[in-house]
Amino acid sequence: YVTENQIVLIPVKYPEYANRLTNLALLMRNPKRDHDLVALSVVYDDANIDRKRSEGAKLLEQVTSYAASADVKMQSQLRVATNIANGIMHAFKEFRATEVVIGMHMHFSDSTTFWGKFHQSLFNTPIFNAAFPIPGTACTLSSAS
Repeated sequence: YVTENQIVLIPVKYPEYANRLTNLALLMRNPKRDHDLVALSVVYDDANIDRKRSEGAKLLEQVTSYAASADVKMQSQLRVATNIANGIMHAFKEFRATEVVIGMHMHFSDSTTFWGKFHQSLFNTPIFNAAFPIPGTACTLSSAS
């Protein structure tokens, strides 16, 4: 569902899935708008921050270049946070995003929830509504307003 003021936020962490998330966002976007895609890398504020910043910057370059190959301009932001879910939520508010395209983990674990603790913390936030879950690929979250 495409709106005139649509802004799609794409949090990325894993290089092997980042282009897939970008593809989904490219399909979702309003082709009449410019700068409606925002790639986001949120890194933990810990002892490995320098390495993680470098990896995050490289990944943002990868997805912005990928979007440019489809002749689409993409904004990007590298954030440092003590809580990744909060970093995504704050970026969502700051960019006034209307949707978030987020990947699902591919880890097998004994978790009691399908989505895992990280995704569940996003879904439990009043500003998000989960929509179109695609197990093993991606899920979109849209603004609850």
